[in-house]
Amino acid sequence: MKKLLGILILALTLLGPAACSGPTDALTEEIRDIAADPELQSEEGLQRLTDIILSDKATYRGYILPDGEINMEKLAATVEKTGRQADPNFSWDIRAYGGILSSDLKLNLFLERSGSMQGYDTRSGSGNFKATLTELVNRFPLVDGSTGRILIVNDAIYPWKGDFKRFLQERDIFSATAGIGDASFTDFARIFEYVLTDSVAENVNVLVTDMIYSPRGAEGVSAPKILAEERSIASSLFRDHADKSVIIVKMSSDFNGAYYPYSSPSAGVKYSGQRPYYIIVTGSAAAMHRLRTDSRYASWRDFSSLPGYQADYFFNRRPLTLPYYTLLPRNRASKGSFTLSADDNGSDTRAMKDVRGDASGNLTFQIAADLSRIPAADAYLTDTRNYTLSGADAKLLSVKKITTADIDPRNKRFLEKATHLFTVSVDTHHPSSELKISLANRLPDWVKKSHSTDDRNVAGARFATTTFGIADFMEGIFEAYHGTALQPEFFSMRILFKN
Repeated sequence: MKKLLGILILALTLLGPAACSGPTDALTEEIRDIAADPELQSEEGLQRLTDIILSDKATYRGYILPDGEINMEKLAATVEKTGRQADPNFSWDIRAYGGILSSDLKLNLFLERSGSMQGYDTRSGSGNFKATLTELVNRFPLVDGSTGRILIVNDAIYPWKGDFKRFLQERDIFSATAGIGDASFTDFARIFEYVLTDSVAENVNVLVTDMIYSPRGAEGVSAPKILAEERSIASSLFRDHADKSVIIVKMSSDFNGAYYPYSSPSAGVKYSGQRPYYIIVTGSAAAMHRLRTDSRYASWRDFSSLPGYQADYFFNRRPLTLPYYTLLPRNRASKGSFTLSADDNGSDTRAMKDVRGDASGNLTFQIAADLSRIPAADAYLTDTRNYTLSGADAKLLSVKKITTADIDPRNKRFLEKATHLFTVSVDTHHPSSELKISLANRLPDWVKKSHSTDDRNVAGARFATTTFGIADFMEGIFEAYHGTALQPEFFSMRILFKN
C-alpha cells in the first residue's frame, strides 16, 4: 500500500499543478491567457473571469459570498498568484475596476436644483430639457421592474420621494421639487464625493447640471481664484478614485429665467436664450465598460440623438482594448513583400514574416481595426497627427473609415469586423521586432471653446455657448486621471515582425 501511495505522489509531482487543477479549472487557464496578453488586462478580461465563476458556481463555490456576490479579494489574490506563476513580472489589480458586476446596471438620476437651473424648464419653454430627462429614463433598461432612484442636489443630496413615472409626469419639474435643499449654492465637492464613493458596482449615476461653480460664500471672490479652486477640487476628488470612469456630455437648451454670474451669486440677471448644460455620467469602470459595449444600452448611450446634444468626452484612467484588429494580406496599397504569420485563432493576424522592402527599402502595409468603442469623433480618429508610432522606423500614412468600396472577396473576412483602415510605411533598413501604434487621449477642442472666464455679460455673443470654468473642471479631472508628465492613450496596437 505504501509503495502504491509513493508511486501516486511521484506521478502527481511529475505532472505538476495541471494534474491537481482538474479539467474543469477554466479559471486558471483564463488567468494564464490574460497574463500572457496585456490587452486582455481590462474590464473585458475581468468580465471573462467572473463569467467563468458565475457559470459554474459549484466548482468555484469558494469565490461566492453568502449573499451570492463574488469575493473580490479572493479572486484578486488568485489572479495575482496564478498570473505571477505564468509571468513573474505580471501585475494587474482587478480591484481598480470598482467591483464585479453580478446583475444588470441600475440608474440613479441626480438633478441639480439651483437658482441658475430653473430657467431650463419653464411652462413657456420648448420642453427640450424635460425631453432629455425623459429620454435618459425611458431608454435605460430597468432591472426587474425597478424604477431606479431620483435625487435632488444643491447644498446636499436629497432623495426624492416619488418614482420616475411621477417625476416625468410633472409639467414643471423645478416647481415640483420646490423647497428641497438650499438653491442659493451648489456643493459640487459634496455631490461628487457622494457619487465617487458609491460602492455598488452596478450603479450608473447621472448628474444633470449647468456646472456653474458657485460655492457658499463666493461673493466678492475674484474669477481666477474661483476657477483655480474649481480645478483643484476636481483634481483632488477624482485622483483617489481609480475605480471610476466618467462621461461628460455637453447639451444645449432654451433658457428663460435668472442667471447668477460669479460676481453676484445671490443676485440673478434676467436672461432669455440658449444656454449649455451637462450630463455627467459616473460609475465603476466595470459598469461603464458594460454601458459602452453592451447592446442593451446602445440606445441609452446614443447621446448624439438627444435633443440639444453638442459634444461628449469619456474619461478613463486606462487605455481601452480594441475588440478587433488585424494585418491585411498584400494588396494594391502594399510596397515590398511579406507573409502573414497566423496567430492562435487562425482568422486574423498581428504578425508578419519574410519581410522585404521595395527598391528604396520601404515596406507599406495595411491594418484593419474596429474603433467603434473608442469615444472620439471620427475626425479625431482619422487625423494621423493624433497617433504615435514606436519600436520601428515607421510612418502612419493614413487612417480612413472603411466603406463598401474598400471591400473585395479577398479582404472581406478581415474588413467585415473592422471600422477603419490604417496604412503604414516601415523603413526596413532599420529592422525591428515590433511596431506599436497608439492614439493619444487629449481633451477635445470643444472643451476650450465652451469655456468662459467671465460670465457677467449675458448679452455677449459667446454667452449662449459657454460655461464659466468648464475647462478648469475637466482639466482637473484629466490631471487626476493621467497626471501631467505622460501623454495618455486611448488604445494601442502591436504588430510583430518575425524572422
